[in-house]
Amino acid sequence: MPHSGQCLCGATKIVVASNHSEQIICHCTDCQLTSGSHASTNILPLIKDVKITGNVKQYDAKAASGNTVSRLFCGEPISFTNAFDLIKVRQQLQVSTSVGTGSTFWGRTLVDMVRSEGVLSIYKGLSASLLREGLYSGIRMGCYDASKLLLLKTVPYADKDSFGVKLGAGMGSGMLGAAVASPADLLKVRMQAVGATGTLRSHARTIFEANGIAGLYRAVFPTILRAGILTASQVGTYDQTKFLLMTDFPGVFREGLPTHLVASGIAGFCCSLASSPGPLSFYKGFTMCFLRLWPHSVLSLLAFEQLRRISGIKPI
Repeated sequence: MPHSGQCLCGATKIVVASNHSEQIICHCTDCQLTSGSHASTNILPLIKDVKITGNVKQYDAKAASGNTVSRLFCGEPISFTNAFDLIKVRQQLQVSTSVGTGSTFWGRTLVDMVRSEGVLSIYKGLSASLLREGLYSGIRMGCYDASKLLLLKTVPYADKDSFGVKLGAGMGSGMLGAAVASPADLLKVRMQAVGATGTLRSHARTIFEANGIAGLYRAVFPTILRAGILTASQVGTYDQTKFLLMTDFPGVFREGLPTHLVASGIAGFCCSLASSPGPLSFYKGFTMCFLRLWPHSVLSLLAFEQLRRISGIKPI
């Protein structure tokens, strides 16, 4: 029978029109890194029978046979920023040792990782990142308006245009999103750690068998707090920045893409700073944090505004 499937976020879909009862198992290193397991399972259809829709990226690598193998994967923003997120996690996991302090410069972390684990290692934990992003960002952005309304009803004398209300609304929706997505966040960090192997399902099973449901919510309170701060500084700052630009410079900034772009860029920088608060040691990985959060903020907020417009919902 024909085969069909999609990536986790649903942006990329594939349909194979031909029938394939036989499968090929490959145990090469590249396939192990691609699948996150001991091997990959494959079928070999003709190109004419394959239809792929959605934004995809291509990675070419030399196989042991000398032939070039091309791999396609989802090209949505989370796939692009996953590499930066991984490097940030690796930097933050590096600690001082008795023989000295390892370099935490992001470039050295990237080079060491590629040399020891291969080029595809920069996409370790991608499945967990997609799952976490779908749950977390969907809830925190989708509930922002509701969080603001709830805050205004709770504090009726509050000014709806005040920065404090917008920060509070972002804090509330971000904490809610993180509470739901915390297991996926834990799995992402586990899969991105040095030497980590296995699939998303295998990591979840290992944690559940050892500690039950509670194990999936390990460190949930720091995760919720960080997510609240990040969303407040991202969505709340975006809301306030856009409001100020359109109020103070009405001749330059109107509702539309240019204003959204400027406001989201400022919000992306602010949330990069706010998501790594504390003494300088807590800013380990800041460069990668910025390189991940800035494009993520711009693309997410632009997409969010367009989805609101298409759905008939007024802009933020």
